[in-house]
Amino acid sequence: MGFIAKALEQRPHLKSTLYRLSARLLGTAAVKNFAQEHSRWYKAGIDVHDMGGPYACQRLRRSLFVPAVQPRFRIKRTDRMFAIGS
Repeated sequence: MGFIAKALEQRPHLKSTLYRLSARLLGTAAVKNFAQEHSRWYKAGIDVHDMGGPYACQRLRRSLFVPAVQPRFRIKRTDRMFAIGS
């Protein structure tokens, strides 16, 4: 048994979270998500200088950019994390 498999067996809550995160969206759910205006960078005819707009090119002009996300899990203070990136 590999390192990751052993770690997941010891932490069932992480195992279930990993499986939920790795599950593929059903086609209808993916289309529904794509239809949201927050899923778009830009749309022809919008005022790109309107900071109150829903499109990313508008929201980036705010002093604090808040992405439109809906977290489906919680990270506890006791959970260990490993991240790669900048």
